[in-house]
Amino acid sequence: MPIAYEGKINNKVVELQWKNTDPRTVSYTVIKTTKTSWVTRETIDINNITETSFRDTDIKPDTGYLYEIVSVDKNGIRSLPTQAIELSYEAK
Repeated sequence: MPIAYEGKINNKVVELQWKNTDPRTVSYTVIKTTKTSWVTRETIDINNITETSFRDTDIKPDTGYLYEIVSVDKNGIRSLPTQAIELSYEAK
């Protein structure tokens, strides 16, 4: 699983960065969970990321997001996900 995972929102864009720990990794998947209400969540996988960073411009004001990263090897085997980072963009 990736390590040294960090995330922030800068100018209405989520910026995620991490480090690779396994030389067998060929890509990453970002698991994005949007909190649509207090109890409802919507999760999508963003696949085939080849860098150790990701920028998400598809965010809405006053909405909470959870991001997790998994490594994927050449056989499509996924690592365990990183601990989720919770971010929210608050309109001012």
